[in-house]
Amino acid sequence: MNVDREARDYTDADVADVRQQLLEHQKAQGLSWAEISRNIGSGPSGQVANSTLSAFANGTYAGGEPEKARNVAWKVNRYLQAEEARRNDALQMPEVPGYVATRTSRLMMAQVKFAHMGNISVMVGEAGMGKTETFKRYSALQPTAFHLQLNHTTRTPGPMLIALAKATGRQIKGRAAGMSVKFDDIVGRLADLRAVLIIDEAQHANDATLDLLRQIHDAAGCGLVLAGNRTVLGRVQTGVREAEFAALHSRVGWPQSYDLPFAEDVELLCDAWAVPAGAKEREFLQKVGQQPGTLRSVTQTLLMATIAARLDDEARTFSHIKAAWTQQKRQPVAV
Repeated sequence: MNVDREARDYTDADVADVRQQLLEHQKAQGLSWAEISRNIGSGPSGQVANSTLSAFANGTYAGGEPEKARNVAWKVNRYLQAEEARRNDALQMPEVPGYVATRTSRLMMAQVKFAHMGNISVMVGEAGMGKTETFKRYSALQPTAFHLQLNHTTRTPGPMLIALAKATGRQIKGRAAGMSVKFDDIVGRLADLRAVLIIDEAQHANDATLDLLRQIHDAAGCGLVLAGNRTVLGRVQTGVREAEFAALHSRVGWPQSYDLPFAEDVELLCDAWAVPAGAKEREFLQKVGQQPGTLRSVTQTLLMATIAARLDDEARTFSHIKAAWTQQKRQPVAV
């Protein structure tokens, strides 16, 4: 930009320059004036109405009050320079590889496919093994796979049903329908669809919610995946002793625990991040993959190391990778 971002005493030439830059930005990014207005409003300069932006860009704003046009130009200029800085920063950021079909993920995929046949699968294990990314990938490929990630706000039956309705393409307002109506609506949506419900972070569900998910499975004939930490499997397995979980326990056809990644999982991630084959970086990252956080730690370490190398305009080295791991304040890895 030719105009100082902080300056406010704009000349007519400055205003014209900002106007031209705005027109070029709008055309290049394919944005509407309403979208640009929202983006400006999220910054420190304050909102500019989309009608004002349009008039400013066309040179018809403010009429005989040039001070108003200068004020708009100041806000627009700050936005444009912030966008330019963001794009420049993005050029420095490495492109994180997308879904990587590790051996662990392929095994998880098989377990979801088993559930998709109308069964119940339970998969538990350490955080960072790639469960959520696998579920997102499967859901993206299968239109009748519905992925719901639970949290503390959806642990009880009512909120869970509303969230599940949304995940399956329905909209049910909490106060507008009772529990039975919500249940029937979801079952009606899933019946004859040959669907699978993938319930992620299932450890947040209370006992009533877990049993309700089992009832949806029974009534709709859909598959069900319950995934989360180790407590999920422990609660399901109490079915042999606890009557309230007996119905769920007896229906689980494939329980699986994922504790540590396979060596080839780390190798595939290293391939995706262009880590040289046979280098000591790979040996180090294999050890990282055996630490708490597992595969996620490998990805985060490589991301941080790559950013650090690019900031120094250097090629990524073993030193960058080791420093990135140390920066995460995890357990030391012997070299």
